[in-house]
Amino acid sequence: MDSDSSQGGGDFSPVGPVYTPAGGNKLGKWLIPAVIIVVVLAAALIFFALRGGKDDSGEKTTSGDPKAVAGFYDALANGAKQKNIRVAQYRTTYATKADLETKNDPGFIQSSIGELVNNKYRGVYAQRPYDKTEFDMERCIDGTAYWDGLVSAGGSGRPAPKNLTEANEYLKQMYRVTEAGSFSVCPYIGVRPGGIIDLAPARMSDGFMPVTLTDDQAANWKNKLQAANLFTIKDEGVVARSGKQLRKYSFEPRGDAMTINDQLFNIFYETAEIEKIVREHPKAEWKYEFISINTAKNGGIKGYYLMDEQTGLPVYSELTGVGEDKQKAADQPVRKANLGFNKQTYQYPSAPTIELTTPLEILE
Repeated sequence: MDSDSSQGGGDFSPVGPVYTPAGGNKLGKWLIPAVIIVVVLAAALIFFALRGGKDDSGEKTTSGDPKAVAGFYDALANGAKQKNIRVAQYRTTYATKADLETKNDPGFIQSSIGELVNNKYRGVYAQRPYDKTEFDMERCIDGTAYWDGLVSAGGSGRPAPKNLTEANEYLKQMYRVTEAGSFSVCPYIGVRPGGIIDLAPARMSDGFMPVTLTDDQAANWKNKLQAANLFTIKDEGVVARSGKQLRKYSFEPRGDAMTINDQLFNIFYETAEIEKIVREHPKAEWKYEFISINTAKNGGIKGYYLMDEQTGLPVYSELTGVGEDKQKAADQPVRKANLGFNKQTYQYPSAPTIELTTPLEILE
């Protein structure tokens, strides 16, 4: 979810004049050792005072400033337990770290908005997979799917969009589908049935924070994640975005980043009680609640969140997948789905916001 240690100190003077009893200098033989002990203790106290009393060997000090750690996890747990949530996301994937850093040769490109409000799902997305040059699109309104004209009604004759700006224009004319079949994400809250979950077209999860947990589940998730001590967290101060002053928290892996996404999934799976839910309700939809930023839950994650300190909730994030490179090959374009990069906005509406005319929020 004030570590500022006061740099104390003081004047450490040698002991005063030595008192010699009238009967002789019996105290003299203890004088030099006593002075040495006092001087050593004084030096140690000064050293730790100047360091602010910090001990790098302790587990509790390696995650960053305790106030930042608490603020970070508290806000994420607060977001994770919201029953009404709206996530607008821009996402791209890459084969290598160099491509990700330069945003060169992306595999997937997608923009989506998904929301769960009063237990009803609405969403809209445009996604260009790694093996195509054109975008697929769909809109979901309370269980009803709307597809583009090239799929429905025998095709509209419109050219398929090749960028998100064109996709937004295309989304203005969609067709209601009476039988969406097995390709629609609408019944599965943004996840394509039978597909790779981590490549979901309309993600509610950002790859770090799960969504729509119960209060107890969110609290357990926070406690277990904080105890795992996977990240170094920094308070980057207050920044301005969209006219608001927001607290920025950055984070990065502390140790072996290659196992972090798998650990994040396992922590979610346990604290969200997925095994129990599936056992009692085999058809329950839960996969949307947490989706790894990288495919197959490989590698790790880093980035930053902007938190609204008045509400204690996250409102924006930029998150980057960490992992080993995949060598690109013409016959294996799926390798360009290796590492993910996400930008998200988070809202918590009391009523649905997505309608048949709602455009994508392109966060490029």
